[in-house]
Amino acid sequence: MSQKKDTIARRLELRKSIDEDTGCWIWNGAWNSDGEPVMRVDGKIRLVKHVSAWLFLARPLGSPDCVMHRCNGGKLCISPDHLFRLQSPKTAARLAAKLKMHARGERNGRAKLTEAQVLKIIAIVHDPMLTEIDVAEKLAREFRKPLSPRVVADIRDGRTWTHLEAPK
Repeated sequence: MSQKKDTIARRLELRKSIDEDTGCWIWNGAWNSDGEPVMRVDGKIRLVKHVSAWLFLARPLGSPDCVMHRCNGGKLCISPDHLFRLQSPKTAARLAAKLKMHARGERNGRAKLTEAQVLKIIAIVHDPMLTEIDVAEKLAREFRKPLSPRVVADIRDGRTWTHLEAPK
């Protein structure tokens, strides 16, 4: 491996953890606004899955190939064993739609809550016996970190965590 690739491989190694159950290499570094892992290479921000493919699968860095995941590790998995390439972005879009590879809930790389926590929030905010103040107090007791009112409102109104249902 060239010195440049060796340095980048060490950077990847420092920012990953391995999920023992799935074998996924979970990225613990920076990510972009879409929740995709990113790192700086040659002064450019690059998707880590492309860097991983370049290092371990001999793909040209910056090639127009689409790198997709085989696993359910979501966007944060950077294991070369879980990546494959597609020749065209259109093929990638069709495959993603077909396989519904959009990470939801906890598998979303930007999720800060677990599904169990969201279900608690849903139960609390939909409790007809609680006033708005009671809801805020109960959430404060239930969660150590303060929850943003916007996060709670988005969950309550079904804008986020849409795959989880409110009690009837």
